[in-house]
Amino acid sequence: MKKTYSLLLLLLIVFTAGAQAPAGYYNSANGLSGEALKSALNDIIDGHTEYSYANVWDLLKVTDVDPNNPNNVMGIYSRFSMDAAAEYAGGAGWNREHVWAKSRGDFGTTMGPGTDIHHIRAEDVSTNSARNNRAFDEGGTQYIDGSGNYSGPTPAKSGTDYTWYPGDEVKGDVARMIFYMATRYEGENGEPDLELTEEILSNTDKTPFHGKLSVLLLWHEQDPVTTLEMDRNDAIFSYQGNRNPFIDHPEYVASIWGSGGGGGGGGGSCADTEVTFTLVTDNYPAETSWTLTKDGSTVASGSGYTAANTAHVESLCLADGTYDFTINDQYGDGICCSYGSGSYEWTSSAGTLASGGQFTSSETKSFTIGGGGGGGGGGSTGTVIISEYVEGSSNNKAIEIANIGSTSVDLSAYTLKKQTNGAGSWSSPLSLSGTLPAQSVYVIVYSSAGSTLLAKADLTTSSSVMTFNGNDPVGLFENDVLTDIVGTFSGGSGNFAQNVTLQRKATVAGPSSTYSTAEWTTLAQDDFDNVGLLTGGSSGGGGGGTGGTMPTGYCSSQGNNSSYEYISSFSLGAISNSSGNDGGYGNYTSLSTTVAKGQSYSFSLTPAFPSGVYDEYVKIWVDLNRDGDFADAGEELFSTGPIQSTTTGSITIPTSASEGITTMRVSMKYNGAPTSCEAFSYGEVEDYAVTIAASGSRIAEVQETTTFTTELYPNPAADFVNLHLKVKTEDYLQIQISDLNGRIVFTDTRKPANGFLTTQIKTGTFGSRFYFITVTGGGETFKGKLIVE
Repeated sequence: MKKTYSLLLLLLIVFTAGAQAPAGYYNSANGLSGEALKSALNDIIDGHTEYSYANVWDLLKVTDVDPNNPNNVMGIYSRFSMDAAAEYAGGAGWNREHVWAKSRGDFGTTMGPGTDIHHIRAEDVSTNSARNNRAFDEGGTQYIDGSGNYSGPTPAKSGTDYTWYPGDEVKGDVARMIFYMATRYEGENGEPDLELTEEILSNTDKTPFHGKLSVLLLWHEQDPVTTLEMDRNDAIFSYQGNRNPFIDHPEYVASIWGSGGGGGGGGGSCADTEVTFTLVTDNYPAETSWTLTKDGSTVASGSGYTAANTAHVESLCLADGTYDFTINDQYGDGICCSYGSGSYEWTSSAGTLASGGQFTSSETKSFTIGGGGGGGGGGSTGTVIISEYVEGSSNNKAIEIANIGSTSVDLSAYTLKKQTNGAGSWSSPLSLSGTLPAQSVYVIVYSSAGSTLLAKADLTTSSSVMTFNGNDPVGLFENDVLTDIVGTFSGGSGNFAQNVTLQRKATVAGPSSTYSTAEWTTLAQDDFDNVGLLTGGSSGGGGGGTGGTMPTGYCSSQGNNSSYEYISSFSLGAISNSSGNDGGYGNYTSLSTTVAKGQSYSFSLTPAFPSGVYDEYVKIWVDLNRDGDFADAGEELFSTGPIQSTTTGSITIPTSASEGITTMRVSMKYNGAPTSCEAFSYGEVEDYAVTIAASGSRIAEVQETTTFTTELYPNPAADFVNLHLKVKTEDYLQIQISDLNGRIVFTDTRKPANGFLTTQIKTGTFGSRFYFITVTGGGETFKGKLIVE
C-alpha cells in the first residue's frame, strides 16, 4: 500500500531536522549599514520556498503552537489558546492574520508576501477582523473580544485614529515582522515594494506602506527577542528556507532605520549621546524594576518583565549631565547570583558607564554624559572597589581591589594615588593593567614587603603610592576620576588605619568617593589571611584546629552494597560532582566550596538505581567546630526520606561555626535513616570539603544551574534530538545524557560558537524512556529532561 502523509506531518518532520542559521549565512552583510545593509539582507533572504494560502493553516499549527498545549495555537494579539483543529469554524474559530496587512500593497493571499509565515500569525477570527489593516501605534482602548468561541479581554488596544496596539508581550515581535517584510519585498520579480512610514493611512489606502516607523523602532528596543521568537524563526527556516535577520541580529534595525528609543525621536539620528541599556533578567523577572533620573526627573524606567534569563536592550538619546540609575528587586536578592545570572550594563561609544547585578533590594549607580553635571564617576563601571588595605609591620603594605560585578573589567583604565599625611595634592599615579574577571581580586604589594605578603601579589611595585602610612588616604581612579577611597581626602595627619588591616564589608555594593568607617572591618596587624580572596565582613574566632588545615580522625561510614543504588550526582555551591558507583564510599574531599556563617546554601542529590527503584534516606553533616567528628549538637544539617528521585534542599551554616576548612558528609541509605558513623547494608556515602568563612563574607558566587526545556526539540524525540542552548562561555562543554537509573547513555564534548551550543544527538538506540541531560563547562551548568519514544 502506498503511504501518504499530511502536510502537517511533513512539516513536523522537516522542522525537527533544521535549526539556526548556517555558518556564514550573513557574511555578505558584514560591515554594512543603511540601504547597503538592507539590500544585502534582501539578497540573503529572498527566493524562499513558497506555500499556498491553504497550506498556511498547517504551517501555523507548527510555528504558532501553544507551548503549554500542543493541540492548540496561540493568538498573536488576543493571546487566546485556540483548538488548532477548529480552523475557521464558521467564523467562531481562528484565522490567518497578516501582520503586514495584505491590503497595504494589495498583495492579498498570493504566494509570496501573502503566504510568508514570517509575518502571518494565528489569531481568533473576530480579533483578526478588529485589527483589520490598522497601523501600529501606542494608545487606544483595550480591545475586548465579544464573539466566537474565544472571547473576552485581550492585551491589545484599538485607537480611534485607526491604529492598533498589539500588547506588551508581542510588540517587539510585531516590529521585527514588519521590518522583515520591508526588507524581503523590494519590488523584484513582480513582488510589491514594501516600505515603512510615519503616516497613518486610511482603511481604503492600498499603497505599500506600513507604520508607524518611530513606534515600531521603539517597540523593537523595549521588547527584545525572546527564546520563543528564536524558536519560531528556526521553525520557519526549516521549511521556508529563509530567516528573519532582525531576530538573529537585532542590531541590524538601528543600522538601517536608526534608533527609536528614549527621547531621541522616532527613527532619526541622536543629536546628543546615544546610550544602550542592557538588562539580563534572572529566574524571576517580574521582581525587577528600574528608573533612570536626571535632576530628580525620571528619564526612563522599566518593570513588568516576564521573560526569565533574557537580555532586554533599550537605546536612549541622553543630553549631557549626571544620571542616577536605580534598580530594585522585590524579593531582596538582586538579579545575580542566587537565582540566575542576571546583570545590567549602561554603555556608550566611550565604553561602560555603569554595570552590576549583585545587590540586595536596591542599588543606585551614577554616571555622567558629556562634560556637564559633575560628579558621578565619569563613566565608572561601578563594580571595582578597594577591598582590603594592609598597613602592617615594617614594609608590609598591600592594596587589594575587587571586581564585584558580573563582567570582566579592563584595568588599564584604573590607577591608584596617595595623598601624603592627609594634605596636599594626589601623588603621581600607579597605573594598573590586565583584565580583572568578574568576582575576582587583584593584589598590589610593596616590593619590600615580607615573603608571606609578596606570595599573594598580582603586582609588586616600588611605587611611592605603596609607601603609605596610617594617615595617607589611597584613592582608586577610573579614567582619572576618583571612584573609591580608603581614608579621608584632606582629612589631616591623624591616623585612621595605622598598624592594622582593613577589610571591606560584604554589604558594600559599589565604590564610593567618600570614606566611611562603617564599610570596613579592622583586623590585627599583619593579618594577611584573606588577602587574595574575595571576602569581606568581620573576621571571627576559630574553633578546634588551625583554619587552613583539614581536621583528621573522622569515623568511617559506607554502604556495604552499592550495586542496587548509589549517589549519581551531588552539587552544592562550587561542588558539582557526577560520580558512578564508588563501592559504597567516595572520598571527594579534593572538591570544595566556601560557605559563610549565617548563610543558607541549596544542594541537589540524584540517586542512581541500576535495577529497580527503592526508598532512600539522605542526611548531610558538617563538622562545624572542626574537631574531627560529626557528633556535636547541630552538625546534622539536613535529613529527608524516603526519596526515589532527585532531591533538593538547603543547609544553613550557624554563626557559631568555626572558620576554616572542614568535612561535609553526605549519606544515602536504603530503607532507613543513616547515622554519621555506620556501615549499612545498601547505599553510599560521600565526603566533601567545605571552607567556612566569616559572617557576612563576600563569596564568589557559582553560576546557578539553569533548567532548559525549549532548547531541546523535538521532545519527545524518536531518532534524534536537537540541542540549541544559549551560553556565556566560549570553553568546551560536556554533554551527558543518563537514564533514571543513572546509566550514562551518551557523552560528548562540544565547543559553542557565537554564544550558542548547537548540535544534534542521535537517540534511536537509547530506548523508549525518560532521560536527564546535563551540559557543563566554563562555570555554567544546564540541566534538562528528555523523553525518547
